[in-house]
Amino acid sequence: MLGRIKEILWGTPTAVIILLVGAYFTFALLRRGAFGKKSVVAAFRSYGSGGSDGISPFSSLATALGGTVGIGSITGVGIALSVGGAGSMLWFWLCGLLCGGIKYAEVVSASCSRIRMNGVFVGGAMYSLKTDGHKTAAVIFSVCGILASFGTGNMTQASAVGDVMAANGIPRTLSAALLALLVAFAVFGGQKRIAGVSAAIVPAAGAVYLVLALFMLIRGAHELPRAFRDIFVAAFGLRQAVGGTLGVSVSAAISVGLTRCIFSNEAGMGTSPMAHSSAESVLPSAQGLMGVAEIIADTFVFSTVTALALLCHGTTDVYELFAGECGMFGRIVLPVLLVIFAYAAIIAWCYYAESCIAFLFPHSCGAALTVYRLLSVACVFAGVMVVSQSVWDIADILNVFMMIPNIFDLITKRKEILRWTGTK
Repeated sequence: MLGRIKEILWGTPTAVIILLVGAYFTFALLRRGAFGKKSVVAAFRSYGSGGSDGISPFSSLATALGGTVGIGSITGVGIALSVGGAGSMLWFWLCGLLCGGIKYAEVVSASCSRIRMNGVFVGGAMYSLKTDGHKTAAVIFSVCGILASFGTGNMTQASAVGDVMAANGIPRTLSAALLALLVAFAVFGGQKRIAGVSAAIVPAAGAVYLVLALFMLIRGAHELPRAFRDIFVAAFGLRQAVGGTLGVSVSAAISVGLTRCIFSNEAGMGTSPMAHSSAESVLPSAQGLMGVAEIIADTFVFSTVTALALLCHGTTDVYELFAGECGMFGRIVLPVLLVIFAYAAIIAWCYYAESCIAFLFPHSCGAALTVYRLLSVACVFAGVMVVSQSVWDIADILNVFMMIPNIFDLITKRKEILRWTGTK
């Protein structure tokens, strides 16, 4: 039942709505020069004028990336290729181009409505909705964000860690205890510590993964022309491929490509803007461009390099790719990297949830935060031990209920967002 509800909510209509809103903002922002050289230079110059007591722009970006570049953004690419075929990547890229506009818009909206609390900026769709008089929608967004953090950003990621470690002979009990301790260290230090930990681990782990993925891509570079041919042929159904990952319908390629892209970069969900809006910078456009940078890194760097490497080597299994091309080194390094990415995703979602709690309990959030942190650590332990499909389904459903008020906010504030870009 839950699975069916999830399929309906995350079906093609949802993807189409996201793309239409994304297309509107992308083309409107292009016309206003929001992505031009002048705007980019002005945005990055503004970083130097921000305060020093809060969260740095780099740390906020690392936190946001930690939430999007999780295990799913790596292994999920292989799943997309196996289900939707090589053609799904073209639709994945097209979706990513339009998602840049919607990510920019939601980050700018969150940045312009943020407030300072306990020396740190907090923002998100809930503050924007409240400012416009939509307090009920703001509460729904916040409650769903807190609940989704236990699923999407906690138990599901922890379960993946348990699977990875168990496959390498490490008992789940030990994995659960270690991961719970690491999460406790970050979350009980508050949002500043979460951002600091993310800034320390996400760029390093990302760099190592990209170096290895590029190495494997270079080794199979002679197959790149074939890989691109397969992508375009399968995307438009120019001919029915025989066997492998290409023997799928065009509709499957489109559906998988669009939904996988939205799942990967979380555009429209309103999650990462809560991290971006905490950065100590001046211009809302600076925050928005960091949102675009997040899309580029997740969709056009990590996911694309992974997909091309898989296609060049004729597999859809990332583990098989790393083991085949890097031997024992790959078998060791990949699980370590996946655990780091999962950990980064868990603490990033804790960051989002704490922003939602701060909104719901602005004057007495201390006790609520303590309760949440204890529950988060407990859920991490439980998630490593066992997690059912129902947890995944409920988390995905809650994500949609976060998306609805967020998209509503962007549509109603579209003129203000364009004006806030700091462009002409």
